Amino acid sequence: MQTDQASPTPQRSPATRWLLWLTLLHTLPAPFWLYVVAGTVPAAGLLGAGAISLFLGDRQSLMMGAVLGGMGLVWAVVFYLLAWLLEFLLRRIRRALLRSLLLLALVVAAFLLGLAPIYVIGGHGGSEQMGLPGLLTGFVKNPALLHAYAAGLFLLLSGLWVLQAIRLPPFLQAVQRRAPPTYIMILLLAGVIAFSAVYAQRIALICMPAGEAGMTWGQLCVARHLRDRPGHSGRQDAINWYERAAQQGSRTAMRELMALQPGNDVLRKWLPALAADGDPEARLRWWQLVTGDRQASAEEKQTARTWLNEAAGAGHVGAAVTLGRLLVKEEPAAARKLWEQAAEHDDGDALRELAWRYAAGVPGFPINLRRAADYNERLAAGVEAKQFDTGMHSLSAAGYRQQAAAIRSLLQEAESGRTGAQLKLASRLLESANPGAAGRTEAISLLEKAAGQGDVTAQHELGKLFIFGRKGVEKDLPRGRNWWNLAAAQNHVPTLRYVAEARISGKYGYPLDLGAARSGFTVLVEAFTYGRHGVAANERNAAYWQSALRDTERRIARLGPDYQPIGTLRKQADAGDADAQYRLGLQLLESYSPDARAEALQWWIRAAAAGDHRAQFRLVSYYDRGHPALAKNHARVRELLQQAAAGRHAQGLYTLGLAYEKGRYGFKRDLDLAGEIYRDFLNGDVVFHDGDDQDRLTGMVRGRAKAVDRMLEFRNRSKPDG
Repeated sequence: MQTDQASPTPQRSPATRWLLWLTLLHTLPAPFWLYVVAGTVPAAGLLGAGAISLFLGDRQSLMMGAVLGGMGLVWAVVFYLLAWLLEFLLRRIRRALLRSLLLLALVVAAFLLGLAPIYVIGGHGGSEQMGLPGLLTGFVKNPALLHAYAAGLFLLLSGLWVLQAIRLPPFLQAVQRRAPPTYIMILLLAGVIAFSAVYAQRIALICMPAGEAGMTWGQLCVARHLRDRPGHSGRQDAINWYERAAQQGSRTAMRELMALQPGNDVLRKWLPALAADGDPEARLRWWQLVTGDRQASAEEKQTARTWLNEAAGAGHVGAAVTLGRLLVKEEPAAARKLWEQAAEHDDGDALRELAWRYAAGVPGFPINLRRAADYNERLAAGVEAKQFDTGMHSLSAAGYRQQAAAIRSLLQEAESGRTGAQLKLASRLLESANPGAAGRTEAISLLEKAAGQGDVTAQHELGKLFIFGRKGVEKDLPRGRNWWNLAAAQNHVPTLRYVAEARISGKYGYPLDLGAARSGFTVLVEAFTYGRHGVAANERNAAYWQSALRDTERRIARLGPDYQPIGTLRKQADAGDADAQYRLGLQLLESYSPDARAEALQWWIRAAAAGDHRAQFRLVSYYDRGHPALAKNHARVRELLQQAAAGRHAQGLYTLGLAYEKGRYGFKRDLDLAGEIYRDFLNGDVVFHDGDDQDRLTGMVRGRAKAVDRMLEFRNRSKPDG
């Protein structure tokens, strides 16, 4: 602050002028007249009320703001001129301290004057005088706002008083000299206020006239303004403006009108226009509306379906999901494609459909657990981020993540070589309704890994897959038997139940092996009798397998005391051993398999050709009756029978005698020769073979010999004498 000494006339001081102007603006009464209200208030009050009215956004407030603001501006100019005059007079005082004190005295006096009841508010009901505090508290309902404004004004005035009292540094003086004139600042401020007021009143000044003139943008502007106003009347007025715009073809008005008034009648009125214009969302909503309306015509339903297809084709996610649900039963592959496209946009419904279908492997969705885990993880992330609504019956984010984790864990354990996980995963892949080629291949690979580690369950399941051709796997009997043989060697009861019987029946391509069958039945009897080899004791099953074991032992007993395994006999027979060839054929005939029986006859033919009289005799009945593997051939019968008889085969001699006695197999009846054969049997050395009852057979030959002798005697007596 300057010292109290005489000095040249001071320069113009904007700080002094603005200090005085603000003081006068807030303290001196400004007369005004508006309709039925008359009185005096500070010019600042008029300006504030006018500005507030300008921003209320309706015509009445606009008029009020223009009047009050206009009056306030007039008095603001008056007070500015008065402040300029006072500042001019104060500049006449050369002593800075005295000038500052006088300025402070003027400000204080003005505010003290404002405390007096000099303000008048009146109207038809009379008038009332009050001081500035009463006036402010009567109109400003928020004390905190009033206190904040008063404090800000006090700080501003104090700063201006200090600013006018000190000598500014040279650079600030230069800025002050170059500053734009006060009137330019006032014009700029007025322009900002005017622009703000016009923007605040754009509905009344711009939008409504444009809407009345038929411009859709103006109608939309008014409708949106009214829509956001509280109260039913504003909503109804907004609907009226929206309808005016919609009737002129505004698609935006149609959409917002349906959002404001979503009833079926409104939707039926405006949705077709939007849908026909290609709006995919409108097409989907039209489909939903028509399908939910029992009174919808067939033509409407057909059009709705066409629009739905086109909306889905245009990439609309909701339409794709809806169309997929319509197609999933008849065209699951098409539904899968639609849902996968929607899933690329993180649609929750599509992700949920794909997640459970790929996990279950339903028709049209080959099981794919890795993709199912991916979709579950995306569902969990979407639920956590509140990205989509997954429906009333959907899982929580933790539930989806748990499903994904369970699948990931199973896959990792299977890849790490755990046979239990490999079996579980393979079973899940194969037992799905639609395993798919990739799923089957992966399942077989998993089973083979587990089976290669010695897991009997995996070996058994692989055998079933290849032998029965299940789950789309092509039959491969040799491959299946290899796996079953490994499991049977470990006394795996479920496998032995198939294999032991197959050793006799020849099922699944198994060759006859009575010894292996007996071993398998023995294990089964032991398992179900004592509850061993991983099964519980079961009296009924034990009795069944005991019966099968006894039958097998009887078959082995019929083959003679020197029974040999079929594998051993086959090696000897292949080497040309006629006895082994005969015994191999005998053992093959114990099979239920037609192929095994046919093979047996081929071995006997080889044995007969090598001079085995047993084979020669056995073939007689087959050539006599005919057999699928041997055609009926009496010439061959006679040849074989004579060869067997020549070899002193007991039954062969007896049968040859009967053939001559009865005239069988194409032999001419010859009682003399028959008698000679019978006597040769009884008098000579004959060879009895395994299973022959010597006494009985000899008795039968003796009886036939006596019968032939009687017939010869009778024939000789009946002949006329020479």
